[in-house]
Amino acid sequence: MFLYHGTNIKFYQVKIIKPNRTLDFGVGFYTTSDKTQAADWAKVVVKRANTGRSFLNIYEFDEKSIEKL
Repeated sequence: MFLYHGTNIKFYQVKIIKPNRTLDFGVGFYTTSDKTQAADWAKVVVKRANTGRSFLNIYEFDEKSIEKL
């Protein structure tokens, strides 16, 4: 399964940090299986922050590994 993360910041490693605001679902790293949704979200973040450019990170997730989480 592929998961997508839309953002305005280029990064190469996921690092979960303490947020400076209350997020909808709490602390975490949000992904979606919907590529279009993530790409659209990246554009929203760029517009909100008025900085950066949109990036779409793509992760391949082995569904069998969920038992190890």
